[in-house]
Amino acid sequence: MRFKRFIAVFCLSAAVALGGAGCNSGAKKKVADKQAANKRWAGARAAVLGQLAFDQYKSGNFDKARQSANDALKLSPDNAQLRLLSAKIAIEQAQLEVAERELILADKADPKNAEINYFQGVIYQRWQQPEKALDAYQSACTKAPTELAYLMAQAETLVSLEREDEALALLQQKVIFFEHSAVIRDAAGQLLLRKGRTADAVDINRSSFIATRTARDTNGGH
Repeated sequence: MRFKRFIAVFCLSAAVALGGAGCNSGAKKKVADKQAANKRWAGARAAVLGQLAFDQYKSGNFDKARQSANDALKLSPDNAQLRLLSAKIAIEQAQLEVAERELILADKADPKNAEINYFQGVIYQRWQQPEKALDAYQSACTKAPTELAYLMAQAETLVSLEREDEALALLQQKVIFFEHSAVIRDAAGQLLLRKGRTADAVDINRSSFIATRTARDTNGGH
């Protein structure tokens, strides 16, 4: 009889424990679901505010863009695109230290984003730190080798460092890749002229004219 009572008590205790565990599991799931819903809402709201900030930035309304960007970042502080936008706004407002901090955070959130490195280079150039700017532009080119603006920034920085041979080699290496770009040929032609290589400059300027005409024909004559 004692054994039967022990079994009955044990079963009752186990049932109560399992019931409690089930309640705890259900409560935890509700909390997790609520947190996930709040995160989705915050992300959606941050996206709306981010788009507003971007539109304000493009229209030149930097004060309002700053407020909208800050509001968005409160909701989504690890969003690399929002950090990058915040940095661009700070650059326009001549707040370069703020921009640098934002770009560091953006780079941590999205280390593959070449545009982040490009704007780091812009800041270092304004601070007259060409070596750091060159490193940043090189990183941007490595991550996005098809972006001509990054290549030109790298070449221009090399020239500013009196490393014209490297700049010319870089441009000549990429001329074929950017076959419809007159900009890269013009830059290479100017460097060739500065080195007294007039015939080579004429050749590359001729190809620049052809590239410009080809690009215009490709775009329907516009």
